[in-house]
Amino acid sequence: MEQLANFTGGKFYKAEESNTRKIFNIISRELQNQYQLGFYPDSISENDLHDIRVEVTRPKVKIKTRQSYYIER
Repeated sequence: MEQLANFTGGKFYKAEESNTRKIFNIISRELQNQYQLGFYPDSISENDLHDIRVEVTRPKVKIKTRQSYYIER
């Protein structure tokens, strides 16, 4: 599950009965501070894996994103 979360731009939390409330609070704060970006590529290569790289210049900002996407037609 941790590898899947990392590959898709998600985050893995191991929930145990003692820390469930804490994890829900962390997730709630993260959801309040998310942005969604979109783009249109210059060309579309079908059935290929395309890498994604996002960069920011603002200090102390963390980015969590997918590493790639796949177009299937």
